[in-house]
Amino acid sequence: MTNITMNEFLEFTTPSETLELETEQIDRALQFSQAAKNSQRQWSLYVQSLALSSFEEWVKKRQPDLKLETDNCSLSNLIHANFLDAICKLQVGDFKVCLIPTMSLSDSEISIPRAVLDLPEFAAHFYIVIGIDEELEMAAIRGFLPRDRAIQERDRTQPQLDWNYSIDIARFENDFNDLLLYLQCLDVEAIPLPDPIRANNLTQLKNQLESLLPQIQNQSLWQVLSWEQGVAVLTHPELLDWIYRVQTGTILSPSQHISDFLKIITQQATNASRWIQEFAQEWTWEIINQPASSPLCSATQMKELIQEWTWQIFSPPVPSPIRSVTETKEASDIFSEIQQNHNLKIPPDAGYAYQDLAFENGIRLYGVTWSIPDEESWSLLLVLGAIPHQTLPSQVQWRISDQTGILIEESLQFGNENEYLFAKLIGTYDEKFLLTLISATGEELTLPPLEFSSNS
Repeated sequence: MTNITMNEFLEFTTPSETLELETEQIDRALQFSQAAKNSQRQWSLYVQSLALSSFEEWVKKRQPDLKLETDNCSLSNLIHANFLDAICKLQVGDFKVCLIPTMSLSDSEISIPRAVLDLPEFAAHFYIVIGIDEELEMAAIRGFLPRDRAIQERDRTQPQLDWNYSIDIARFENDFNDLLLYLQCLDVEAIPLPDPIRANNLTQLKNQLESLLPQIQNQSLWQVLSWEQGVAVLTHPELLDWIYRVQTGTILSPSQHISDFLKIITQQATNASRWIQEFAQEWTWEIINQPASSPLCSATQMKELIQEWTWQIFSPPVPSPIRSVTETKEASDIFSEIQQNHNLKIPPDAGYAYQDLAFENGIRLYGVTWSIPDEESWSLLLVLGAIPHQTLPSQVQWRISDQTGILIEESLQFGNENEYLFAKLIGTYDEKFLLTLISATGEELTLPPLEFSSNS
């Protein structure tokens, strides 16, 4: 029935540090493991769940007054649990603890994920090995190492190809009274943790990741990425979230979306909320926002204007005696038509801006934004059309993406009834949108992402 006898099992641990696995624990672990789509990851989640519940039971049994917090541990975050074969960020008293699950009570070599030892983001004060034996329906606390000792043991070996370190179980401490004493009485400053600040190399690796990340659909990170690339992924939760969405089928076209996604998380975003703030503070719009299409504007001046990325703020397109007739008539027609034909109401406190873009001989992009505080979100209306008194490009496509996927792909063609494209988007305050224009020949122009932030 088993690979080892009970006597052999007892040679590796002591009865006082073993626990029986209850049926409820096993059922809960089985249910939790279903969150992973990949069978390999289902197994890992199952083992991690059993290890955590066993450790909780052990602490409750041995030191019931020791406070254990699991809300922020990696197993409570499916995105992290999906990539790590260890439970990190587990808080026990003042200490961070990392549980290393093993599917054996007797193996002599313990595989520890490189990430929990090498990356400050996952570092722990104590690393504790939890053995699980399904057939015996038992778990055991098998050994522990404070971080300084764990680093010494790490430095004695080399990382394996699968991003694990292999450390002999004999190198671990096994006086668990000491462990409980440390967790209760030791000053947390006695085991310093590394600072997670590091150089952000995501921009330098962007091109490599763009070609590699779509391949991680049914594979582990180490099977596709180098360790340097893996560090970039493991230390950027947005990337882990994107891969998880790909693996769970939420992002259907990863190869198409990855380029936009990497731009969203690496490029400096334009804060659309400033369109509201600046208009509220500055009433000089009629001076600074001369339209690039003005008949008085030379070809050189126009070229200089349309090369800039700055959004030009302008007032709501309602007839006004102090506003440029040429400028507002075009915007007024467009926004009136959109609101009437599509039952869209733009609130009076919305912010308006536009850009004339040097693309296909020039094209105008309008942006309107407003906040929806009750829903903790913001709305963005984008309109793409001709620069007033200019010819509409023969064919332009736009693509709008956010971090979850490609939202819109449409073409603007000369001769269309409306002769403009529009899109209304709603996102939470931490969401960004990215707009890319594509010419008939495939040339692309991507604007900086748009966000709505009150912090800048």
